[in-house]
Amino acid sequence: MLHLVNQQKDNADTAWVTEVWRSQTDLDVSLARIRGSEQAATVMALVKDWQMIELVPLGSKGPE
Repeated sequence: MLHLVNQQKDNADTAWVTEVWRSQTDLDVSLARIRGSEQAATVMALVKDWQMIELVPLGSKGPE
C-alpha cells in the first residue's frame, strides 16, 4: 500500500490522502484487521468525504 498525502494549495486546513493498494484482497484484509478499532474511529472522525476509484495501472517511472 502507498499513501500520498497532500495539502490543498488554497486551504492549508485541508489535506488530501490517497491510498493505493496492490489488490482488493489486500485492502479487504487490512480493513478487516482495523474494523471497529478506536484508531480507525478516530481517523474516520476527521474525514469529511471519501470515495473509492478503481484504476488500471499503466506503468510508472517514479519521481525524478
